[in-house]
Amino acid sequence: MMRRPARTTSIRTVRSASRSARTTSREALIHKFHSTVSMIRTIEMLLGIAPMNQLDASAVPMNIFQETPDLTPYKAVLPTIAADNLLTHKPKDKATAEWMKKSNRQNFAHADMADPKVLNAVIWFACTGSGSNIPQTAQLPAYQAMRLGIAKVDQDESVFKKDDDD
Repeated sequence: MMRRPARTTSIRTVRSASRSARTTSREALIHKFHSTVSMIRTIEMLLGIAPMNQLDASAVPMNIFQETPDLTPYKAVLPTIAADNLLTHKPKDKATAEWMKKSNRQNFAHADMADPKVLNAVIWFACTGSGSNIPQTAQLPAYQAMRLGIAKVDQDESVFKKDDDD
């Protein structure tokens, strides 16, 4: 199953920048807001290139560097994952087996190719069991109009029909 890349947050941006250079302050706690654009602006300044657009030009560069490099080795902490995390167990009952089949029929070869309605139903079943029905998806009337098309009004039912009094 392929997963979509996670969205970039300001926290991840700061962490990525601080892990990428030896001149970053490892133990420093910075109380300034930094966005992805701040990181792009900082990279542009480090490389000596001009900003790509007005957003970059107006962004505040990240001030997370120190004068002397820290050459102590970085020790990665590996996450602890259950050994059977990715193994599929045998279904407990007939309903579970049916939902597992529906999940396996989905196209996970590329992002966004699986049917979201089926996947939502599979997740709902996995969390709640077979005792509850999945709630209907809320949709605005405009969505229904775009999906189904706006019905054509007959000439005699036209809103713009002239009255005999005109």
